[in-house]
Amino acid sequence: MHFLEYGVIKKKAEYRVALVYPNVYKAGNSNLGFIFAYNLINEKENFECERFFTDFPRSIETYSRLKDFDVIAFSCSFEMDYFTVYEIAHQFPEKIKILGGRTSYNPFPLKEVIDYFFVGDAEESLPEFLTKYENGGDLSDVQGVFTAGKGKARQSPLEYHPVYQPIQWGEYSEAFPRSFLLEISRGCSRKCQFCLVSHCIGKKRERSLDQIQSVIEKAEKRTKFETIVLIGPDSHSRLTDIIEICNPYRVSLPSLRVEHISEELLTAVRPETVTIAPETSERQRFSLNKVITDDDIIKKASLVSKYAKRMKLYFMVGLPGETENDLKEMVNLVKSVSKIIRTKVTVSPFVPKPHTPYANHQYNIQSVERSLKFLKRYIRISGPAAKQGFIQWVLSIGDERVGEYLKNRKYSAWKKLENTEFERKWKLIEI
Repeated sequence: MHFLEYGVIKKKAEYRVALVYPNVYKAGNSNLGFIFAYNLINEKENFECERFFTDFPRSIETYSRLKDFDVIAFSCSFEMDYFTVYEIAHQFPEKIKILGGRTSYNPFPLKEVIDYFFVGDAEESLPEFLTKYENGGDLSDVQGVFTAGKGKARQSPLEYHPVYQPIQWGEYSEAFPRSFLLEISRGCSRKCQFCLVSHCIGKKRERSLDQIQSVIEKAEKRTKFETIVLIGPDSHSRLTDIIEICNPYRVSLPSLRVEHISEELLTAVRPETVTIAPETSERQRFSLNKVITDDDIIKKASLVSKYAKRMKLYFMVGLPGETENDLKEMVNLVKSVSKIIRTKVTVSPFVPKPHTPYANHQYNIQSVERSLKFLKRYIRISGPAAKQGFIQWVLSIGDERVGEYLKNRKYSAWKKLENTEFERKWKLIEI
């Protein structure tokens, strides 16, 4: 299979850092946090960084082995990738191992095998850490780095953006094909009760139009792309202006807030698929602080049908206070939307996240299984099983005791933790 990338950084330096995404190339090479780390490390004069994925056990840049590197850095966004992190890290006890990504807001399940965790934004903390490494300084003495005791997450003012992005033009697939990932905002203005982004990433910050234009101009000289993917959990206040700046490139919006879907936006983007997250029933949405009615969603679906081929809807089951009537309302909403436009539905178990109002909610695997079974009677859905949701919950809120279970991916090994009371050690991370 032909492999061809533009935007790769190749350099030789005194210190070598292996940047590992603990999943396949398709997912990892389209992960913006991973790309941030790749650029930040390579921008340090005495450091070189090379990429690894589960389907690329040798580095892409020079075909080197992990044992050839001084530092192993993991970029981890999903708890279910802890198994791979644990497996790799355990093989190299003598090397310094660091980890960043959204999972680091509870570092304790991986504390046995990871030396330093980057909590929050790494734009300042990662370069500082590397400078101390180079000069023999105290590596734990950097704000945003956790190793023991208390730690404090770091938040960036969004002054930095990576412009070297390895983009695949061969036959290997990526989540966003031939696309440049452009972060236009970070943080969230809505405080949904379940959401880690709302409560950990910080208040909403927007990049200026001038900065966005500058990033695109620099990127054009360093890589090659056909599409610009706009990344930001909370839509930018000047989204249509940004789309105009991106011209002549095609613009992709991975997901949209229901209230931001407009004829002007759809005309400008012309998406094939529009993705939204109703989450649950109208009643529960309001209790989650997500004030969107079913009627709002149905009206937007009618508008979308004029411009797009399909809609993707994301739901959760197992939320606090869920009733059978909530599930019935979800079914009715899906049926109403599917009469208007071709619809794909993904339903995931609700997994409580640390530092959120629902962090102490107990995951009930039997209740989640019943809810999924109920929905499958009436609508076609995809998504993780209840057992996987249970493991993800344990990894999300668990303490150091969880680490020993990472040797086994099977639910049968984790089942004994169902009634365990975990210490809330994640509270040692100050947000």
